Amino acid sequence: MPEKRRYFRIADTIGLSFKQARPVKPDLSLSTSVVEMEQRLASLDAEINSIVNRIWSSNPELSEALGLLNRKIDLLTGNKVANKVAEQEQYDHHFEQIEVSLSASGVAFDSEVKLDIGDRLDLMLVLKPSNMRLQSKGTVVNVAEKKPGELNPYVASIDFDLVPQDEERLIQHIVQRQVQIMAKKDSSS
Repeated sequence: MPEKRRYFRIADTIGLSFKQARPVKPDLSLSTSVVEMEQRLASLDAEINSIVNRIWSSNPELSEALGLLNRKIDLLTGNKVANKVAEQEQYDHHFEQIEVSLSASGVAFDSEVKLDIGDRLDLMLVLKPSNMRLQSKGTVVNVAEKKPGELNPYVASIDFDLVPQDEERLIQHIVQRQVQIMAKKDSSS
């Protein structure tokens, strides 16, 4: 039975890039030491992002500053796992901030392009405020048309193919954002 946490869904603003997936040739040039270093960096990045997300509810400016500082360190060190900014150029469609319906199992968003059910996509999600980057393949499972003449006339629903570590990072982000949303509602009541 699938874990229920995968299906908790929130409305969120994220960075999103995608393109039609193409077969990828494996990179045989990576040594195991490079892979291990990337895994350790990814683990540290996940811990930092978790802390930044927890700080967000009490001090959004500090949280944003820490996220930017982490990104700057990634740029200076050339971290291939966390620094995917240059890779955005390889995506056909890129949004700095887009409203989405997000769960660990998938994402739905307004799109200017009509995707077909069954299309395979390469996706990069940038979760705010930590700027945590997650790359995934996805399958288009639903496409709906909105009213004619709208800027983004389609709503695309994508099912993720996340590795377990990234799925857990996304679940943590969703839970933390849900807590922030509930806290904001309580404080405005």
